[in-house]
Amino acid sequence: MAADTAIKAIDKASIHRITSGQVVIDLQTAVKELLENSLDAGATNIEVRFKNHGLKSIEVVDNGSGIAEKDFEGIALKHHTSKLAAFEDLTTVRTFGFRGEALSSLCALCDGFTITTATQGPLGEMIEMDRNGKIKKRSKVARQRGTTVQLSNIFTPLPVRRKEFERNAKREFGKALHLLNAYALGPCASNDGKPVKLTVSNQMDKGKATLSCYSLPPADSISQNPATSTAANALARVIDKADFAKMDVVGQFNRGFIIARRRKQPESGGSSMDDLFIVDQHASDEKYNFETLQQTTKIESQRLLRPRPLELTAADEMIARDHLDVLRQNGFEVEDSGAGNDSDGARLRLVAQPVSKSTTFDMRDLEELIHLLQDAPGGAAVRCSKARAMFASRACRKSVMIGMPLTKGQMTAVVQHMGTMDQPWNCPHGRPTMRHLIDLADLNGRTKGPRPIDWASLSLSC
Repeated sequence: MAADTAIKAIDKASIHRITSGQVVIDLQTAVKELLENSLDAGATNIEVRFKNHGLKSIEVVDNGSGIAEKDFEGIALKHHTSKLAAFEDLTTVRTFGFRGEALSSLCALCDGFTITTATQGPLGEMIEMDRNGKIKKRSKVARQRGTTVQLSNIFTPLPVRRKEFERNAKREFGKALHLLNAYALGPCASNDGKPVKLTVSNQMDKGKATLSCYSLPPADSISQNPATSTAANALARVIDKADFAKMDVVGQFNRGFIIARRRKQPESGGSSMDDLFIVDQHASDEKYNFETLQQTTKIESQRLLRPRPLELTAADEMIARDHLDVLRQNGFEVEDSGAGNDSDGARLRLVAQPVSKSTTFDMRDLEELIHLLQDAPGGAAVRCSKARAMFASRACRKSVMIGMPLTKGQMTAVVQHMGTMDQPWNCPHGRPTMRHLIDLADLNGRTKGPRPIDWASLSLSC
């Protein structure tokens, strides 16, 4: 081994920074650790404050028991905790945290780490920590009983992690808000002070175990082709959207289905493919019209006589603010109330809602739309279920019908339109748009040589 690549010990500062990045992996984890520390301290009121979605600072304020002065030196040192003394104590731990790594890791991952704490008011201590978890400065401050932890510029010591956080700050902030909502709702899940136990019908009783026995019956024969060429050929037969533009229309069957032929040479070599497909003319055209309506239609809206305040979670409010154009495309016009003293989730109001001749929209549709936007990829056409049903009905009525004779040009247009769709495989009502009929190349091989197919002899009409 070369001298410059010899095995050597990593310095303690690097070890601390590396392992800290494994304990606190994102904004949600940082908030979770601080929140659980407050809950372990018996806090009944916890306030979490973010500046610039957590990029600039995070602050957690609670009314818990506070930290005694004798424990100041070990607050943020690695593996220092008041919740566990020995490994055997793990069986009796009743707190969220016990490893003594959270505060130490947060110190190593921030530009600034400050704790303000008091076991009883009106005076407390403000303690500034360095990245090693050691006290840098102490001062007396006014503070009621409880603890405040403030972090600034999290992940700055890890440049790659910091850039990733800056790029996805709003998404990470949304995840943190969902975590806070879950913890806020947790205490409500009780009945007369007793925790609610949720079980499923097939859960095994305590003391019983499920045993699984598997056996493989002997096969009649072993495949003589370990290269699994059959499976490879099947995978190569997957239809690409570009294939639709190259398909040849053979004709129309029973005035309801289009017979199309695809000839293709696999890019990886091997034998050429020659496949016959049957396309449902109504389902295919309906899906094309449906996706066109989804992408291009702006639903008309009607202004309300009086703006209606929206009661949303902070996460949903942020999503609505970021997608005002999508809401407007769906007929919902939302604006800021302009009241700076409104709390999170109450700053937006609805000034217009969608209208249609046969469909009535309400607040549930707006809430559904906001929830869909949370997981929708960028650029996707997001519609609520009522709008989708409305577009599906319109697309069905304006599409090519079963029983309608088509010219070859019309059939070619239907087939080629499938290559422009996002999801061409099913119509909006779930009916499949096409099926594979037969592998003509395999048919020719089984008949010992190519055999010309007399397409005119088939019951087709063009």
